[in-house]
Parts: sequence; structure tokens; C-alpha cells
Amino acid sequence: MIKVTKAFVGAIKKVAPHLLPDNAAQSATNCDLDNGALRALNDVSPSATLGKAGAKQALYRFADTYWFHWLAAVDVVKGPIAGDTTERTYFTGDGVPQFTYAGVATSGGDNMYPSVSYVLGVPIPVATPSAAIYDGTASEDIADLRDRAYVYTWVNSLGEESAPSSVSGTVTVSGTQRVNVTNLETTPTGSYVAFAGKRIYRADTDGAYRYVAQVAVGTVSYIDEITDAALGEEIVTATWLPPAADLAGLISLPNGSLVAFTGKTVCLSVENQPHAWPVAGEYTIHDDIVAIGAFGTSILALTDSYPVVLSGMSYDAMSVERVEVSEACTVKRGAVDVGYSVAYPSPDGLVLVGMQTAANITEKTLDRDQWEALSTGLVFAVGSVNKYYGFTSTGGFIVNLSTGDIVEHEITADAGYFDAPSGDIYLVQGDIVKLWDGGSALTYVWKSKRFYDTKPTNYGFGQAYAASYPVTMRIYADALLKHTQTVRDENPFRLPGGFLATRWEYELEGSADLYQAAIASSIQELMSV
Repeated sequence: MIKVTKAFVGAIKKVAPHLLPDNAAQSATNCDLDNGALRALNDVSPSATLGKAGAKQALYRFADTYWFHWLAAVDVVKGPIAGDTTERTYFTGDGVPQFTYAGVATSGGDNMYPSVSYVLGVPIPVATPSAAIYDGTASEDIADLRDRAYVYTWVNSLGEESAPSSVSGTVTVSGTQRVNVTNLETTPTGSYVAFAGKRIYRADTDGAYRYVAQVAVGTVSYIDEITDAALGEEIVTATWLPPAADLAGLISLPNGSLVAFTGKTVCLSVENQPHAWPVAGEYTIHDDIVAIGAFGTSILALTDSYPVVLSGMSYDAMSVERVEVSEACTVKRGAVDVGYSVAYPSPDGLVLVGMQTAANITEKTLDRDQWEALSTGLVFAVGSVNKYYGFTSTGGFIVNLSTGDIVEHEITADAGYFDAPSGDIYLVQGDIVKLWDGGSALTYVWKSKRFYDTKPTNYGFGQAYAASYPVTMRIYADALLKHTQTVRDENPFRLPGGFLATRWEYELEGSADLYQAAIASSIQELMSV
């Protein structure tokens, strides 16, 4: 008889050891099993030094060169602005929502990036304008009377425009009488990007507010002598409010909207206008939101109860539907985008929700207690194609999102970042950014299934095919360690005799790629594999 393993896979802890597939593990640590061989994960390698003192909770690579980092659980996205050459970058979680861009973000030159950031949004003018007939203008035919009212907005140096001020009092004019618009606000206080001026709008005969003029930042009054026919376009920013100060969980959608949440409310910006957050883009759901994610054009709100999907093509026309998988999200920083869906930790296991998926993907590999033992102390996670990398206070784990099998690892970190262009994962350890899998090989430990024989037997020989040697092979019989072999080549080695057992297992340890391991009753059986 022979017991052989090749095409190695990770641990399936929920299944009884003797019922596992022949290539599955009871436990697997520091293993890279992507190509079927038993390979060692590599350690991390230093990549950059960060300047901010303290425990880092967020990391972001800016312009493929600079490392933004924060001492808070910040969420960061690149701006959804067509033709933007300044790489505007937006973030929540470090006070009010903010943004930065090339030219100011790295101006400090001290690795404490972002060096400069600004409050996101353009403030609504506080002062209400006044309107009155301008002295010295002659009254025209009283039959040609019309009412005029005014609002104004702030415009910043990026061309972003605020919602309008309150409406002025109405003034009645005739013919070509001019109106003096006064009480225009001076520069607002706050850490905003520079202002470029104020735009004045006037109500036309249909009540729509149309463009009159743009005036300088310091201008406090304006004499309006524009005819009705010369008025410009209707104001489009009437509902464009600044974002709420406590927004969290910022993400972006392919249609150009930014999305964040506060309490039980999901909030969307106007498409391609990241400074504008209308009330029409707010959707309140039943449960408190823990984190949000996106797949395709849909938003996934992860709550302390059921997840909820918001779908639609416009910020003000989203449908809301509960996902029929009763799994709460337990750790905000544990929810990650894995390309086609969102993976997140629940009390029962790792849940995957996407366009075609809504399931606990570790349901068949971990029971609730095993998942709790594995994920206790989960600090954050990083997602990549088909993998979920969880990091705890003592190490971490990797879940294969296709199969649910598990590999544990010994690498700890404070924060992480998946770099989509390169496919690389970066971690923060103390003040150092380190590249995942970029260092020397770690030591893997992989324990086989429990092979069961109906009647007691003794296996006399073992063998391990590896790329190089030595590797260590431990033989267990009836749950007792019976032999430890330092395997130095591909030749069969003899196992101890003098006992019989019905339950056989082996454990492999090393750093060299290992392609096949086996125990057998005879050398001829090993030769036949």
C-alpha cells in the first residue's frame, strides 16, 4: 500500500482528518501553493521608510512613487476626474474629508506624506446678498417692470463651484435700470484650496437662476447691467453641498461618483464632481454601516446585520436591495475589494459578495469556532486576485477565494496596500514599508490528511521529491510521532518497524520546493508512483 501527496492544497479544518482529499492539509503554515507544489512563502523585504511617528493604520502609494500614510484608519481613492494631470487623491478617516494633489502632496520632502491636504468641498456662502436700484440710473417705462433676485457661489482654483447662497431680497426694475448687488462674502475661513472668485446669478423671468458674472475673491459688491437676453447658463450647483464632516469608508465607482457613509446612510457624490454631495445622493438603510465596497457599478454596504446592495447608473437613481446572506461585518479594515466582489469577515467565516456570489466561502473549510480561532485579533486585510490576506496581532492567514482552503503565516503588520498596477502587496512594520513575498524563503510546515487503513499495518519506506534538499519529514502513526527524517535526496528511506497502526500522517517542513511526498509498504510501490 502507498499513501502519496502531490498537487498540494491548503488546510481544510472543518472536515475530519481521515476524510480529507489526499492532497489537502490538516494545517499549513508559510506555504505558497499556487502552482501545486509545496513552496515556501518568502519573507517581506524593506522598500521605504515612513516619516510619521506612531502606529500606522493606512498606507497608499501616490504617483507610483510616494507613500502616503496615516495614524488613523483612512480610506483613500484616486480622483474620478477625466483629464486630471495632478493625480487628485481623496481620503476620509483623518478628520473631515480631504484631498491633495501633485505639487503640494509631497512638497515637504520628508517622507511625511501627504505634506499638504485641503478640506474637500466648496463652502456655501454664508452672507445673503442684498439688491437695490443703483443710484443715478433713470427709470424707464413703468409698463416694462420686472423683479430681480440674486444668489452667488464660491469657485475655487480647480474650477469647483459651491451651492448658492440664500436668495437676496427682490428688487423691481424697469427698462435698463441697473442693480447694485452688495453684501458679497469675503474669503471663507478653513483649510480650503485657494478660491478663484465668486459667481453671481440672477433669476430670469421663469424663476431660473442664470449666470451674470464672476467677480474677484475680494469683491463685495457688483453693479448688474446685464440684459435678460445676455444672461448665461442656468446654475447647475443648486444642490451641490459639501460632504458631511463625518463621512467614512471612501470608495469610487466607475461612473465617476465617490461613495462614503455615515451612520446608516450611504452618500454619493455627483458623477465626476467629487466636491459635490447632494441630498438626492443619500440613501438610508435599516442597519448601522460598518464598511462599504463596490463591484461593477454596484455599492455593497456591509452592516452589523445583513449586507445591502445599491445599484444604478446615477447618484440620484439608486435602487436598494438587501442581500439574502445573514452575515454581519465584524471588522471594518477586514473588508476588501477583490476585483469582482468584496470579501469581509463575519462571525461565521469569510463572506464573499459579488455580482454572481453571496456566500460564506469558508463554510466548508472552517466551522464557527475554527474561524474565530483563526481570525481573532484581525487587524486588517488586503485583497488581491483570488486571495484574501488577513493580518492579526500574532501573524495571519490567506484564504483561497475559489476553494476556501487556508494557509496560515507568521508575518505581522500594522497596515497594508495592494498595488493594482504591479499586483504587489506592501505592508507597514513599524516605520518601514515592506514588500510582501520579497525576501528570503520562510520555513513551511504542511501536515497531510490522516490516511486510514482498515486493518493495522506498517509502512516501511518514505520518499520526498524536492527541488533541493534537505527537507524534514515527520511520520505519525495512530497520532504519535514515530519518526523524523532529514531527507537529503530523492532516494527512498527506511521507516522504523516493530509496530502496527491504522492511522498514518506525515508532516513536511522546509524551504525548498517540494513536488511529492509518500510513504509505502515497499520500494516497488514508491517506484510505481
